[in-house]
Formats: sequence, C-alpha cells, structure tokens
Amino acid sequence: MILVTGGTGFIGRRLLHRLLERGEQLKVLVRPDSLAPLPQAKEVEVVVGDITDPSAVRKAVEGCKVVMHLAALRARFHPDHSAFERVNVVGTRTVLEEALEQGVGKVLHVSTAMVLGSSQGRPKAEGNHGSLVRFVSKYQRTKFLADLEAKRFLEHGLPVVILFPSTTYGPSLARGESPVTDIALAFARGRFVPLIGTGDCRCNLVYVEDVVDGLLLALDRGRPGEGYILGGENVSPREFLALLGELTGRSIPRWHIPAWTARTAGWIFEKVALVTKKRPPLTRTTIDILSEEWMVSSEKAEKELGYRPTPLKEGLRRTLAACLERSSAP
Repeated sequence: MILVTGGTGFIGRRLLHRLLERGEQLKVLVRPDSLAPLPQAKEVEVVVGDITDPSAVRKAVEGCKVVMHLAALRARFHPDHSAFERVNVVGTRTVLEEALEQGVGKVLHVSTAMVLGSSQGRPKAEGNHGSLVRFVSKYQRTKFLADLEAKRFLEHGLPVVILFPSTTYGPSLARGESPVTDIALAFARGRFVPLIGTGDCRCNLVYVEDVVDGLLLALDRGRPGEGYILGGENVSPREFLALLGELTGRSIPRWHIPAWTARTAGWIFEKVALVTKKRPPLTRTTIDILSEEWMVSSEKAEKELGYRPTPLKEGLRRTLAACLERSSAP
C-alpha cells in the first residue's frame, strides 16, 4: 500500500494514474475542501484530512509501506503568511513523524530545486543542498526548512529519499497550475507576453510527465539518504519565447519591461488581491525569481535512476497541442 499526499495537484494526479497502471494499492490524503477529481478505482482509498492534522495523517499512513509526500503550499502569494510554515514545515513534520512511528519502509519527500539556491553561471547539483542562506520567497524558505525536517528524521532511522523537481510545465486543467504553461498558452493565443528585465537569466524547465517518471524511478531505485534533481533544460526567457515562436509561427515580442517597473506593478496587484481575495496576475516574488538564474543538472538522476528528460521543444509541443485541443472541444 502506498500513501500519496498532494494527489490532486499538478504532479500528484498524474502520479496516481501511473501508480494504478503499475497495479499499486493506494491511499490518498485529501483536504476536506478539495474539489479536484480522483481516480474512481477500487484500488484507491481516500482519507479526508489535512497533513497538519495528526489524527488524519495517522489514519492515512496506517498499513502503508511507502509514503510519497507531494503536498505543499506552492503559491507565490498568499494573504496568510503563516500558511506556508503551517503546511510546508509543520505538515511535513507530521507526515514524517507518523511514518517513523508506523515503520514505513520508504518515504519519497518531494522538495523543489529552488532549495539549492540560485545559480551563477553554473548549474546547481545535489551537493549544494543545505547551504542556502538567502531566500526569495516564503515557499522556498519553508521548503528548505521541510528538507531539514526530512534530514532530521533520516538520522532517526526513517528511510527518506529527497527529490528536487525544477520548474514544472505541461498540460494543465486550470490557469495557475503551471505559470510556464500559462505563458506558453498566452503566447500561442496571440496575447501580449513581454520580456521582463533583460530576459537572459536562465532557469530549468521540466516536463511534468518526466517528474512523474523520476518519482517512479526513485520509488524503485532511489537510495535512502540520497537526493535527486529531476530537471529538464536550462533556458532563458528569451530562448523560451524563441522556441514558442518556432512552434506557433508567431513573432517574438520585442518589448522589455524593466524589473523595477514590473515589481512595482506586482506590489500593487498584491494589495488589490488582499481586498478582492483573487490571485494576483503578477507578484513581487515572480519578478525576484525572474531576476536570478536557476540552472540545475539532473546528471545524478540520469546515472543512478535512469532518468531521461524530454527535450523542451518537444515538451512544449505536447503541452500546447493538449491544451489547445481541450480548449476547442465542445
């Protein structure tokens, strides 16, 4: 039996289907207010509760040999700043405590490549983990702290494997699931997509199905105590838009918005969001991230797990095809 937390998310719902294809028996811990659909199969047991609720987590972990922990608050803006700490740190600690208590055989803790820190012309590797001292977002900071929890429980005998997916894109069901997909779709539909700042800071983009592949490989081959980056290609916003231009035949935008201008706009959008309770279209965190490099290398996962990322151009082609077909369906 495998417990999956975060099973209704962008990565999690694909993971559930792939695990079912392998014939696994699953438990899924789902928040009471979640409206996302789950696979309707007798092999899936749903436990309603939150990862910060010890009793719900205890019930979810019971009888499971493996825990795949994906649940996290990934937003770049949230009106309740304490929510990041509550979900990402306390929630992770609760899951790991129960896994240790019940003698779970393996825990896959899904972190983020952002915890490795921004790169300065050289892709980050797993060896950079644990050395971060400056944070660009509450998400990055709390995921870093969650990783420290995972390492602490590893020292207490819990067999934990840490995965570091980079910025993930792919076919999405709704706006906001993947900012990269949102930008690609906006460009494909002829909407205004400017370059912010110089457009030269490179980051790593990974196709969502590759992340799922990496999780399944880590389930089978990942060594407790080790961490594995699940990434794709390192690319700048300028190069990203050039690829979209090739795929869609549309002209690449020449407009550049200074980073300070965009950050000011993000501040205004955030203030409005506090009143309207709606997600802001731009945040200061987004601009801070775009102003730095986030290159990583998946060499270790490729060598030890057999991980094989999809070329970015092909991943974008699949993403656009799936999203545009879905939007044109009656």
